[in-house]
Amino acid sequence: MKKIWQKEKGFTLIELLIVVAIIGIVAGIAIPRFLGARTTARVTRVFADMRTIADGLEMYFTDENQYPVLAEGATDLGTFAALAPYLTSIPEDQFGTDDVPNFRYYS
Repeated sequence: MKKIWQKEKGFTLIELLIVVAIIGIVAGIAIPRFLGARTTARVTRVFADMRTIADGLEMYFTDENQYPVLAEGATDLGTFAALAPYLTSIPEDQFGTDDVPNFRYYS
């Protein structure tokens, strides 16, 4: 005869809910930290790119005895043509803003 309260193998509903809650808590802690680490890495890359541009400007100054200047009335500040021989690659915007008109350097 079949027992009414026969023990079956498997997880109870409460055990499954506890596991889902624990996974949710761990994800809630880990995801913001991961996103913060990505932003920190991008900022670090931007500082390294700025150092590369500054080094290129200093090498240009050493060779030409002046910093590169734009022609009068020129507005294209995104051109690094004068620095091309001094840079191995032109740095890209790490945040995807492409806000070139606000780029300036002063000598």
